[in-house]
This record gives sequence, C-alpha cells and structure tokens, in this order.
Amino acid sequence: MPSKFIRLLAALLAAGLSLIACDSVSEPELIPEDIAPQASTLSVQNARVINEVLEVGNLRLAQANAEDWLKVNLQQSYANPVVMTQPLSYNGGQPATVRLRNVSANSFELQIDEWDYLDGGHIEEALSYLVMEAGSTSYDGLDIVAGTVQVGPDWTPVALSGFTAKPVAFSQVQSANGASAVITRQRSVASSGLELRLQSEEANPAPATETVGYVVFERGGGKDVGVTYTSETLNDAWKSVNFRNTYQAPVLLAAMQTFNGADTANLRQRKLTGNSVEIKVEEEKSADSELSHANEVLGYLVLEGAGGEATEPPTNPEPPTPPGPSANLCEGFDISTDQVSIPRLAKPEPLASYTDPAFGADVTRVSSAGAGGVVKPMYNTVQAWNADETRMILYHAGTEDSGHHLYNGKTYERIRKLDILPADIEQVFWDPTDARYFYYVSKRTPDYGDLIRYDVTSDQKTALRAFDNVCGGDYYPSSGNDVQMMSLDGDTIGLRCKNATSANPVDKTFSYTISTDTLSPVKQIGEGTDYAPWYAAQPAPSGERFFLGGNVLDTSLNELRSLDVYRRSDGSYKGEHAVLGQFPNGNDALFTVAFYRSPNGCDGGAASGLGSVVSHDLETGQCRVLAGEDNGYGYPLSGVHHSALSYQNPGWVAATSIGSRGQLDDYLYNGETAPVLLSELYLADADPANPQVCRLAHTRTYGKSAQNGGYNPYFGEPHAVISPSGTRILFGSDWYDSGAVDTFVVELPSYQP
Repeated sequence: MPSKFIRLLAALLAAGLSLIACDSVSEPELIPEDIAPQASTLSVQNARVINEVLEVGNLRLAQANAEDWLKVNLQQSYANPVVMTQPLSYNGGQPATVRLRNVSANSFELQIDEWDYLDGGHIEEALSYLVMEAGSTSYDGLDIVAGTVQVGPDWTPVALSGFTAKPVAFSQVQSANGASAVITRQRSVASSGLELRLQSEEANPAPATETVGYVVFERGGGKDVGVTYTSETLNDAWKSVNFRNTYQAPVLLAAMQTFNGADTANLRQRKLTGNSVEIKVEEEKSADSELSHANEVLGYLVLEGAGGEATEPPTNPEPPTPPGPSANLCEGFDISTDQVSIPRLAKPEPLASYTDPAFGADVTRVSSAGAGGVVKPMYNTVQAWNADETRMILYHAGTEDSGHHLYNGKTYERIRKLDILPADIEQVFWDPTDARYFYYVSKRTPDYGDLIRYDVTSDQKTALRAFDNVCGGDYYPSSGNDVQMMSLDGDTIGLRCKNATSANPVDKTFSYTISTDTLSPVKQIGEGTDYAPWYAAQPAPSGERFFLGGNVLDTSLNELRSLDVYRRSDGSYKGEHAVLGQFPNGNDALFTVAFYRSPNGCDGGAASGLGSVVSHDLETGQCRVLAGEDNGYGYPLSGVHHSALSYQNPGWVAATSIGSRGQLDDYLYNGETAPVLLSELYLADADPANPQVCRLAHTRTYGKSAQNGGYNPYFGEPHAVISPSGTRILFGSDWYDSGAVDTFVVELPSYQP
C-alpha cells in the first residue's frame, strides 16, 4: 500500500471515521507518531573539520517515502572516504536504520531505511556522521583506522594493525547494490582485527554483497573526544550512558561490539545531551513480534562538533596537606613493650566511634555488614583511599553483594558498587597522583587481560594495553602474591603470567610503563630459575628499581643486589608478608615480617633479624629490625601484615598481628595481660635516626581462626591500610568471631577532616 494512502488512512482515523478491518487485508503496523512528512528534509548542524582526513557533524532528517535519498555535502574532498552515521534517534517508533549510497569525494547520500515490511516514510530523526579518509590518522591522542571491504551474509575477517588493546569498531554499508534494508553486525573485535557480516530483515533471504566501511578507534580520550565500551549489559531495554566530559555539540557514534543475539538488530538512541545518552538494541518484526535481545557489548564515541567546546571533569583536587615528615604520628600513644590486657568491648553501631581502652586511639566503625557478611579493606599492600582521600574502595563478600564498592573517603558512606572484575581482589591500584583514577587488569570480557584505567568521576573505563603478545590469549596478567603495588607516579606496574605460545607455557614477569606505552624486557620465572612463579617483579615507589624474590632489580629486570632475607637451602626466597614503601629520606624500602634469622645477621642484633617489622633499604641493602626480639617485642606472632602507603608522609608503617586461636580464646576473654602485639594495630617510624613503635588499638579479630559466619575466614584478617597522608588507618575485624566482618578506621590526632 503506498505511503500516501497510509497518510490518508491515518488522517481519517484521526477525524473519527470508523473502519472495519477485513481478514483479507494485511498491512504494516501503523504507529501514529510515524506519519511521514509531505516532503523529505535534511539539515546539517555542527559540521566540523577535525583534520585533513577527518570531519564530523550532526544531521536532522525527515523522509516522505522509501524512494527519497538526501545529499550531504562534505567540508573537504577525499580520495577514498568512509562514512559512519549510526545510531538513529527514536522520535518515530518504527524500527529503522540508516542507509548510505553514492559515497564520493565531496558528498554522500543517505536515507532512513525502514525495514522492508514497513512503508518507508519516517518522521524527523537526529543522527551524527563521521567521514574519514581510508587509512590511519590520530586525534586527541587516539589512533584511528578506516577502510572498506566487500561483505555479504557470511562472516568476513578484517585485519587491523597498530592497536595494543581492544579498540572500538564502527561499521556501515556504503553501497546500495541490493534493494532490501540491510545492516552490519560485528564480532571478535580485537587489537588484531574483527569480523563483519550483513543482516537483512528475518523474513527476507540473504542480502546481496555490499561495500562496507569500518572506522576503528583506540579507546581513551582527552578533552575533545571519548571512546570506550560498556560491559555486557546492553539489550532491548534503554540503557543510560554517562560521558566523561561535558559537550556543547555532541557528535555520537555507537555500535554493538558483539554478536550474542543472532536476530537482526541495530541500535537506537534518545535523550542525547552534553552529559549522557540512552541507547538500546532494536530488533525488527518481519518474521515475528518478539523484540527481546541478548546482552551485547556497546562501543561508543562522543566528540565535540563545531560551535561547541567540551569541558573535562574538574581537575584533580589538591591532596590533603600531610602533617609533614617532622610530625610525630606516635605522639600521645603507648611506645612501651609492656604486656597489657585486652578489655572486652561490645561491637559499636555503624559510624559510631569509641576510644580504645588500652591504647587510646579513636576508632570508628565504617561499615554495617549483616550476619555472614564481609566489608573490609582490599589488602594491606594496596591503598584504599584515592589521592585526595575523598574516595575509598572496600571489598564486600558473603551476604554483602560481593565485589568492590566505592565509599566516601571522608564520611565513610557507601556510594555504589563498581562494575569491575580485577585479576585478584587486592589488585586494584589508585593513582597516587590523580584522585579520579584507579587501575586494574580485567578478568571480564570484552577487555579480558587488558590493563584498565577507571575514572570514578564518570564511570568510564579506558583500556590502556593488552598483553596477548606476552601472555597469549588464554592467560591474563597478574601482579602475583605479596608485594603488589604501582610506582608512586602512577606510571609503572609489574605483572606476571604464563606465555601460551608454545606447547609448554612458561612463567614470565615484566613491567609496563603507561606514559610511554612500553614493556620492560620479559624475565622468565618459575621452573629452572631462582624465582617462584607466583611472584611478579614489583616497582619500588620511585619506579627506579624493582623487587622480586628477595632481590633488587633494575628497570630492565636485571639483578642489582640480594637483600638480607631468609632463603631456603636451595637458595630460593621464602616470601613472607611484606610491603614496599619509602624511608623519610625517600629511599625505596621493603618492610616485612621475619620468622627466620637473616643470613647475614641483619643489623647485628642477637636475634639476627627476627621481628614483626623489619626494614630493608633497596638502595643500600641495609637491614634493620623495627619491632622484634632485640627491642622487646618478642618473636613474631602469626598473621602479621604491613602497610607503608603513606606516600605523602613517607617512613611510617602500619602493622597488625593476630595470634593463634588458642591465644585469642584466652586473652580476649580472661582479662589477663596478653603477649605484646597480640590482636594489636601498631605504627612504626622507620626513620633510621629515631625509630620507634607505638601501639594504637586492639583489633579483636580471629582472622583465619574464625569459625562462624560461613564466609572464608581469611576475610577476617585486619589487613590494615594507612592513608596517603598517614593520618588514618583502616582495618577489618570479625569482632570476636561474631559471624560478620566490618571495616574500622583509626583517625590519628593529626587527621584534619
């Protein structure tokens, strides 16, 4: 039935005329808002030349019938242009896509392409366009590749080069060889290539072969542009997508990066503003009326058009002013080695505070875990707070919505769960220089194995690097066992993995520097080496050296010196809980517990380096016991962990000791004087000229000895974390094996809210 008659029919219905439908007549579904205009119209807005091979803009397009095509004149000439114009807005409810033809040096033609079972007329819609010369270019720090390929109904591979991480791909038919409406679908998007195929409506036969254009962007962005993708949560329901930047004239491209749902489908968008957009997957109804679609990965690009100026998120606030290296964080606390009892305390209510009755620290319960729940610091070797201490991350488990959760770093109120799956619980690293970002290696598709930078101000993820060339596609890189950290400029990370390129995978370690996008030489570990396969070379705070297996390495991972740490009879390092940090003079340091004597006697004490807190200078090799047998703290108790992450006030080490189940069963309840450091949180000053240890609070936790709650009792270990300024310390506690683990915070007198 011609579209002119459809418009007449709609007008009669609007006038109140009653019609009787006959079974012999079967016509397309008519949605009143889709009544086509009398004439097709096109307006071009915000057209902008980006560089000599790239331009963008926005369009408004209304279509009177299926035969009309409208012409867009380009701002500059091209030899082999590639055009992208997806997705279409959602002013009209009829399923539709955008079709191109006659892509030439100075122009292209397009139309709103309703599916073949519809009439073809369509009310005004909005969409953006991008035109790029086939080849490669870059903009705002991002690499871009464009090209064309002949594609039909079967999957066609497209090879890519120059990308180090999974990019974001856009594709669209550039020709009109067949008369039927047709779209492109994508899958297997990777740094090395992708696959493309065509789909027509489900009621029609396979489409003809067409020229398909593709434009592939590196993920990331600056002030003018943002390119990223979401997790697999895009389907036929509207999904809100927030932009990192604010745009005055946003140009939007979006495309599915996966083929999880096989039904013919493309994307539609609505409510596009300078800050966000809503997007959904839209199927068509030629074969059936069912429109539900499987979850897909959304890739999208937002770029500032002409007449606008993008605004980046607020610049990184100044971090809090630390008390300064001369400040004594131990002032007013117990620096003795006296044995004291552990007074029994009722568990405080959430956000309620108490003063530790034995040592005087002010302690606040941060979280509100229910029975069987866990809310705790990720681990003692990784910072919980961001650079300005306004945000922090805690890990939830058990009955508490497992995963990493973002909290207000000042008020301790929970903000939201983070959509991340890192290589391990503790391998999430705040950027010490920029409060917006943290880093992790992803274990979730589509960015499996990639190093991700996450912006908490916009919930944007940027894949910085894939490591398939080192690890192979089947193994993801990890920071390994203790110690895990990044350099204090937020630029270097140490990783380990297996290399699956041979029949016998080999364990290897390497480092990656973000600013230069460079890998260190790869060092073999594991079998046939002096290094256990579960450790990765970790950058010292300065980034000028690395620690691995008791040795100090240079930036090429060559050995510089061996530290005076205990080694097995075969010479291998027996790793204990440890953390990297700095001395007050800025020298890189290792702080560790020592249950065995040092081979060379450490600092010459009678106990030869036995201690709960032992320091090693990575630059000089000097060993010193800060809390051990030689200075009255006794042989180390079980469950000792350290945190030396007060990088704005270096030289301070927070530590916790738990003790055995038998000791806790006795001294948490009997009121007798307990062994020194049993169930204690304490703080060590590593200043060689004035070392001291002060005792802050009892943690009252059983840790791995816990028997109640049903969660992994490991989560009850305190894993204390000192803040960047050194003025606060988080710790976890199961509070007398109560069946739940909560986070507590000590606010030292020097803390300024």
